[in-house]
Amino acid sequence: MEKVRLPFENDVSDLKEYKKQLYAKIVKSSYYNEFLKQGFSDEDIKENLVKFDEYIEDAEFCKKIKTYEDCKVLHKFDRLILVKNGDFVEKQYVALAPYVEYLEYNNCFVQRDFPDEYIDAKYLKVDKKLRGKIKEYFSANKWIYLYGSINSGRTYAAVSIINKKFVPEKQSIAFLDSPLALKEICDFYFKNRNEFEELMNTYSNVDCLVLDNFGSEMKSKVLRDNILSVIFAKRIANRKMTIFTSDFAPDVLFQLYSKLKDDNNDIMSNRFIEMLKKQIINGLETSPLSIY
Repeated sequence: MEKVRLPFENDVSDLKEYKKQLYAKIVKSSYYNEFLKQGFSDEDIKENLVKFDEYIEDAEFCKKIKTYEDCKVLHKFDRLILVKNGDFVEKQYVALAPYVEYLEYNNCFVQRDFPDEYIDAKYLKVDKKLRGKIKEYFSANKWIYLYGSINSGRTYAAVSIINKKFVPEKQSIAFLDSPLALKEICDFYFKNRNEFEELMNTYSNVDCLVLDNFGSEMKSKVLRDNILSVIFAKRIANRKMTIFTSDFAPDVLFQLYSKLKDDNNDIMSNRFIEMLKKQIINGLETSPLSIY
């Protein structure tokens, strides 16, 4: 009677051949000498062939990743490393450099109301003449008020300024979508004084406050007299930079804040407007036309 041949009888020899091929692959790779320099012995490699092979495959895949956007697209945020622990080789994972940079960037912000696509905004891409005016305003310790049509590059310019001036110094930044953020703080004014005071303190003291889409918020006496006037006065006293982007030219914005419903307090209105006029001068127009 013929002997039945089991399907796994050749597993041992097949496994030896597989290990032999895997070892040859690792030795021929550009990573072999790197492993030896890191303190791994040839015996370590032979006893942990799969781990070293995984390392090589992971390292090759990570070469595709240059930016945080690549991390998101490829769903890859960390890389494999191998660590010698006594007689054992252990696998560990560390964050990829683009992801680390992204986290460090976010750490500069107490609030960031702009999408990731603006993170790489470059100051040198801003119009040269506009950059010259921005430099003058910084030198004079004046605030930056960027206005122009929708899609004229106001937000891009604002982000590029903080990327140039504040992020490298690890200074604190609050970049706010004005309609949303100012509504929130107004709500807290009436409903939650602790949250209100915390936000007031934060917005008054961050190194750079950016109010994006300023002028589009729901305006009120409370917002003007009890919130913005207080924040702006403290920022002026402490010489803190404030940047605005707006659909409205400065003179139009002043009119909007001087004609509030049920407001007969000309003193408070004039005080607020004069404070802003002194800090933003005439404002800086990005473009009267949409550029994208």
